[in-house]
Amino acid sequence: MTFYVYQKERNLFVAPNETTLAGEKSGLIFKTWCKLKKNEKYHQVWTVIEDGLVKIWNTPSKKDNTRIIIDLHPNAKDRCFIAEVVNMWAYTHNDLKKWGNEHGLWTVLMLQLRILINDSYPDGNALEKKNITEIRIPKDNKEILTEFLYLKKWNWGSNGRANGALICPEVLDEFKKKLFE
Repeated sequence: MTFYVYQKERNLFVAPNETTLAGEKSGLIFKTWCKLKKNEKYHQVWTVIEDGLVKIWNTPSKKDNTRIIIDLHPNAKDRCFIAEVVNMWAYTHNDLKKWGNEHGLWTVLMLQLRILINDSYPDGNALEKKNITEIRIPKDNKEILTEFLYLKKWNWGSNGRANGALICPEVLDEFKKKLFE
């Protein structure tokens, strides 16, 4: 997955800048954690988007206009699947007694995503996604997908890749039923 910061202007997302969510030095989630002084409060859910990233990034001249956009398949030549991060929550825990010093710090992320582009290119001629400077915001797309990711010591798990499950609403509803039976 590739992450971008876009500015929202009317019905478009414009002026993309590639960014990183993970990482202890440059990761936006870690920077948000530090600015919110969450490092003393483990074992609780914290809101990354509303409490952190949007408030930290936005200036009075760009009030509530900053958005995170994800290219879910950045290397695919046959499809373009780009989504806006609508919400993001994190649960950070540091259980050194259970996991030991090496494995103690974990953050589980739950993202809600709105699909902006979901196109197939069977001939393999997907547009050059790095050159997308504007994304029109679909008016009729109200469907929200849910994705779970995890960070280990503020980095992506498993060889630096963003690993997770993308879950559509009907599947999430079925899991909720089982969870709350």
